[in-house]
Order: sequence, then structure tokens, then C-alpha cells
Amino acid sequence: MKVLISELDGNIAVREYLRYRLGLSGSLVKKLKKAERGIMLNGERVTVRAVLKAGDELELCIEDEPDGESSVIPEKGDCEIIYEDGSIIAFKKPSGMPTHPSRGHLRDTLANAAAYVFRERGVPFVFRAATRLDNDVSGIVLCAANKLCAQRLSDSIAARKIKKTYLALCDGAPLKAGDCGTVRGYVRREEGSIITREMNYEGDGALAVTEYRVIAENGKKTLMEVSPITGRTHQIRLAMQSLGCSICGDGFYGSEETAKRCMLHAFRLELEHPATGEFITLTAPLYPDMEALIKENFGDIQYGR
Repeated sequence: MKVLISELDGNIAVREYLRYRLGLSGSLVKKLKKAERGIMLNGERVTVRAVLKAGDELELCIEDEPDGESSVIPEKGDCEIIYEDGSIIAFKKPSGMPTHPSRGHLRDTLANAAAYVFRERGVPFVFRAATRLDNDVSGIVLCAANKLCAQRLSDSIAARKIKKTYLALCDGAPLKAGDCGTVRGYVRREEGSIITREMNYEGDGALAVTEYRVIAENGKKTLMEVSPITGRTHQIRLAMQSLGCSICGDGFYGSEETAKRCMLHAFRLELEHPATGEFITLTAPLYPDMEALIKENFGDIQYGR
């Protein structure tokens, strides 16, 4: 089994990729570790501690292994399914919920909540997220229902064939309704921080390309439709900051005083269905808090068209 690593999956360890991205069982990962050519990265045998980069080719020496039980602990949580068939599942994730388990978040993630839903149904389930969102960002998270679709979605993301559209409510109004454009910059870690990034235009870092369209502005706030072309950490937040209108409630690059949480919502996904090849559009309605803040500033405005 060969997998081309997408930009979304860059900078994570092979172990995390196998367990939480492909949904492989712990026992299968152990078998791969012991096999002579079990885990090959760009033609070289590696350990599960190796860090993946976008464009890497990961080869796993396994047969067509049947799906096993997920290692994620089932835990009841806010988990709304907005679309489901035998190949893909689209969840609506609230702000404040991590997508995947990690140190300090072993039971309070979307993966845990999804595992709980399927356990209650009595259906075997492995959480295979094709897209992911930061903890404080709400909206669609797309998952594959099996390993084949997981690989096909990964390939689509690597080829930039899945269009993601976000709604962002921002502080400031430097632009006018109808304005649109593209922010191109380079994202790198901010010195002294393991979380925050900074954008520059001198080529130092990873290229980040973000398209935007201004839906409305009222002199104090701006409502944006934003589509990231690349998948860099915090690239939408940085793009909005560079335009002079940081996202409301963004504690990293804006002001937490203007909203109780980051007002960034993954509203729409447009993609080729990994099993049927049909072009589909998935949408996740806004949560009431963001919808109310938009209405407070812009009335009953139409958005997300």
C-alpha cells in the first residue's frame, strides 16, 4: 500500500499518521514495525518516529488488511453527522473541540465522540479524518469510512482537488463588499513559540495561498468567504491579519474581547466522491453564536452562496 503525503499531513510522525489518519490498529502497527520492509519512506526503511513531509511517499508492506477496532476511546460528546454514506462521513465540529486525541485530550475530541456514536449503533468504526480543524475553529470535518476511500481522499487533497470554503467574521473594515483577491505569503514558526506562526513575503517558510471574497462590511466588521489553496497552519488567520482585519475572537492573532471564540467556520466542501466519482458539495450551517453575531452586525444577510 502506497500513500502520497499531503500538505495537510506534513510535520506529523509516522506513528500518528498510521493510528489516527489511516486508522490502523495497534497490533497492525506492531507488525509493520517488525517486518523487514514494513514501513518505507521514500524507498528507505524508517521507524514510526520518523516525521512526514508533504510530497513523501509512504509504503506499507501489508496485505489487504480488514478494518480493525479503533484505538480511540468512545466518549459521548457534541457530534453531529451532516452527511453519511458507505464511503464518507461528514461531521460538524464545534469550536473548543480538538479533532484528534493528543496528550491532554484523550477523551474530549471529535474522534472520541464519533466513536461513541458508532458504538451505540453497534457498528465497527475507525476515525479516518481526511480534513481537520484547529480546536477553536468550527465546521465540517470529512472522514473516510474505509481505508481505500481514505487513500483516495488523501490523493485528492494532495492534488488540491478538494475546495474548502470558510466563513470568517473579522474586526476592522479595510475592504469593501464585493472585493476579492488572493493572499500569497510564506508561513514560518514565530521565534520562541511552538504554536504561533508569522507570515512574510521574502520566501522564508512554506508557501501559503489564500483566496478571499468580501461578503459585507459595516465600517467596523467584515464578513469574508475564504478558501485556502494550501494547507498551512493558521494560514487563514494570518491572511486575514495581513489584510488588516483579524478574525473576531482569535486569541492568537486578533482580539479575544470581540467574541467569545474564534469566529471562523468551515462552511463548505466541494469534492469528487472517492467511491462514485460524482462531484458533491457538503455544507455545515453556522452555530447559533456566530449566526447571531453576524445578524447583529449585518442583519439577515445572505452568505455561503
